[in-house]
Amino acid sequence: AAAAKASGPPVAGSADAAPAVRREAKYCCYVLRSEASARTRTYTGITNNLSRRVRRHNGELAGGASATRSGRPWRVLCVVRGF
Repeated sequence: AAAAKASGPPVAGSADAAPAVRREAKYCCYVLRSEASARTRTYTGITNNLSRRVRRHNGELAGGASATRSGRPWRVLCVVRGF
């Protein structure tokens, strides 16, 4: 008698598993600090392209958050990656 095949999704790395086709974007969470404000101002955000996003916050490119229009220039204080 033939052994019954286990049901359920294939295990990653097994011969039955489909190869990964879609590659997920790598996101990071960041904290910016205003260099122009007399008081300490920070802004927290998430992006998959940090350098472009900081340029947007600083008005170099269109599309920055309205909350960061005042307080320019903004500098990266902290970055969390890996999720």
